[in-house]
Amino acid sequence: FLDSVHIQSVLKPSKIQTRDLGYFVPTFRNLSFGLTVMGKIDGAISALNIQDFQAFIPGGSALTLDARLNGLPDIEKTMVDARIQNIHLDLEKVPSLLNSFQIELPKWISNLKYLDVYGRFNGYYHNFSFKGDLQTHQGSIKLLTDIKGLSNITEVEYKADIFLNGVDLSNIPGLSILGPISGTLIVDGKSFNPKKLKTNFKANLSQFTFNQYAFHNLNSEGRWENNRFTGQLELKDPNARVSFNGMVEFSGNIPKVSCFARLEQVKLKSLMLVKEAWEIEMAEVKLDASGNSPDNFIGVAEIAPLYICRNRHSHNFEGFRFYADTLMGGFRKFQLSSPYLEAEFKGYFQFESLAHTAMAQLNQYLPSLNLPADKNLKSNKQQADFQVEFKNPEPFLGLLNLDMGLLPLSKVSGRFDSRNSMFLTDITIPGLNLSGIQFSQLKIRLSSNQKNFFVNSRVQKLFLSDEFYFENINTQISAENDSLLFSLGWENDNKNLTAGYLEATSSAATPGVYALNFVHSRLMFGKEIWTLAEGASMSYDSSGLYFNEKFRFQSSSSDASIALSGRAGYLKENVLRLLINDFPLQYLTSLVGI
Repeated sequence: FLDSVHIQSVLKPSKIQTRDLGYFVPTFRNLSFGLTVMGKIDGAISALNIQDFQAFIPGGSALTLDARLNGLPDIEKTMVDARIQNIHLDLEKVPSLLNSFQIELPKWISNLKYLDVYGRFNGYYHNFSFKGDLQTHQGSIKLLTDIKGLSNITEVEYKADIFLNGVDLSNIPGLSILGPISGTLIVDGKSFNPKKLKTNFKANLSQFTFNQYAFHNLNSEGRWENNRFTGQLELKDPNARVSFNGMVEFSGNIPKVSCFARLEQVKLKSLMLVKEAWEIEMAEVKLDASGNSPDNFIGVAEIAPLYICRNRHSHNFEGFRFYADTLMGGFRKFQLSSPYLEAEFKGYFQFESLAHTAMAQLNQYLPSLNLPADKNLKSNKQQADFQVEFKNPEPFLGLLNLDMGLLPLSKVSGRFDSRNSMFLTDITIPGLNLSGIQFSQLKIRLSSNQKNFFVNSRVQKLFLSDEFYFENINTQISAENDSLLFSLGWENDNKNLTAGYLEATSSAATPGVYALNFVHSRLMFGKEIWTLAEGASMSYDSSGLYFNEKFRFQSSSSDASIALSGRAGYLKENVLRLLINDFPLQYLTSLVGI
């Protein structure tokens, strides 16, 4: 019957239920939706010719093809030779139909809006070749593929030549930083099961988009096996030349990486990564580590050498080495070493929690800062020790184009312990030059308790010029709930002319307004004491600098005085008054060298 009965039929638009197709294709037995079909059928059941066949699926999807089927009704042994004129899938509606197949497509698939397929299918449903085109709202793909054993996704074998034309990857979750990609991809592998996947691939991409920049000329080849990727990559873009060779392993919860990369002529501004004209002229990077976040990163990273150009000025660094490890009990240790600086950060902490805990503590002292501290990430179990030594800071200062000089052997060390709200940092600087003002033997201590934050500093010498400097300058600042207390004092100067002590209170509660209310403040010129009047204040805001009427220094031994009052600002009506009464000018002339 299957071979001897010849069927010749013109199938007019007809409706059939998917469950009726279950006799031929068992997968359809559990489905329940209607199809509208039409076309021409000619031949025996075992050797059917189908012409101008059309099927319309609820939701706007449709199929149009010509086909020859040999082997029905046994679908396992049916050879299909089909010319697919068009398969149109409405991807915003088709996922609900696939629920009957127990297939759940990712939600981002609907962003493609539609899929149109054209081409030639030849073979069995589980062993076939396909040559055709796939088109979507987000780009198109030309595909040449051979698949064997599709009935078993663990053992299936496949070969494919894939030609991508403007395929936009930004709609895939986690890949929003990417964009359109064009080029060829050759795949030869086995299994669609991620744990059993073995695949060789070769890619030649004429364009791929990252962070809104379209890179060109990327070539890569490698292999995926046992949850491990090994391969190499070469990028020859007009604004970046990169070569990469290495391995990435995903066998556990935390990936492992071992690789070497060389970067040349990487123009960061052209790549839209920075706003200034930065360029990595050459760098070699070695990485042997594991981790997918700073909190579980373990291993070694080396950059040597590193040649950087900023605004047409080259800066060459011999290299840097970064090391991280987790020791017994979760104790974390990070080290950075180079000819320029040595740094160590260690303790029991998690970076994200540590940052939010520190911000919450600063908000306690200065609520007006309103730092974005997440209460859910705050922890009273964060403890860290750190130290940094600047062995040769000049290359960094030159790179950052800072108008400052820092002598070698400057150090920063400290400790943070959230269990008792303790923060302690000591800064020691043998010499510092800021825009021509020089500090000699500068020491700064930052400290805190549960209520207050303190800053204490001492400078042995503060040079205003080569000929004049102050000696033994002490500064103290304390903060509590937006209330601030300042004090500044110095013992002498190199000409034995001055000494002084200034003390003031302030509040940080009003952003943009900075006021000092002075108490117990005095200056000394020679042996004469000049006292600042109680209630004196000065303030600064967007309108300018203001001195109140009580801002007056009065001599303790005569009627001599110096007073400032009024406002120095941008408006014509602003007036700043300086009143000098019987001030001994020899002090001023000695100070300025007249």
